[in-house]
Amino acid sequence: VAYKMPPESADALPSHNLMLGTNTGHLLILKEMQLVWCARLQGIVPAQICVDTLGGVRGMMVLMDSKGKLQVAYLGTDPPTASLVNTEMKELNYDEMEEEHQELLRVIRQTHGDGAAEPEESLAIEAQVPQVLDLGNEDDCDADDPVGRSDGMVMQLTVHIIVTLGGSKPVENVSITLK
Repeated sequence: VAYKMPPESADALPSHNLMLGTNTGHLLILKEMQLVWCARLQGIVPAQICVDTLGGVRGMMVLMDSKGKLQVAYLGTDPPTASLVNTEMKELNYDEMEEEHQELLRVIRQTHGDGAAEPEESLAIEAQVPQVLDLGNEDDCDADDPVGRSDGMVMQLTVHIIVTLGGSKPVENVSITLK
């Protein structure tokens, strides 16, 4: 859609911005031949675009997709005043770019080609927890002790913890802390 811009001065010629909706859900705004704004739309690929004043706010965009779904959007700010322009007008060296590209590919292959290196050591911890409590006659006569009891008997459970270290290096001074 061509959107007529307000004149910059009384004697200025009228100008238009071109608004394009893309199949990827982007809204592009061009002034003459320069892209001045690009916005990603949420959930709509516009087939129709209209700019109007809604609720006293100028510049509201009404977007409609090919199925008739409407969306009102607002860019909210003025576009940047400084345009990004390549000030270095040097010749492109395609051979140099290709060489750099090949070097980057070599680095990527070296880094990811063999996959992640597996560690030499591995640690496995297995806990064997029985389904029932241990049978025991151990009685604790201190009623204020915060241990679990059943019929006055202390409830206990014996858990076997198996720690396995795979690798070539010996292990010493192993400690396990349970909380």
